[in-house]
Amino acid sequence: MKLIRDLALSESGFVFLPTTGETFTVNEQGRAVILALQSNKSRSEIIAALSEDYDADAPTIQRDIEDFLAQLRQYQLLIEEA
Repeated sequence: MKLIRDLALSESGFVFLPTTGETFTVNEQGRAVILALQSNKSRSEIIAALSEDYDADAPTIQRDIEDFLAQLRQYQLLIEEA
């Protein structure tokens, strides 16, 4: 999994794709996932980190992350590596 390299993310969750000019917004958890992906963290590392930071169990966090990753794919912001 890899985010598009040029993806810019602000402190407030504003996401900008300079190659197309598209903009998106994400909440605090979405921002945490994007930052983790930009740091090449694995899904299990992301789940563990979010489990520590938020009051939710690992299965719920995993489901939410999978939903978010699907949205990133839909907007072509996430590239699946072979």
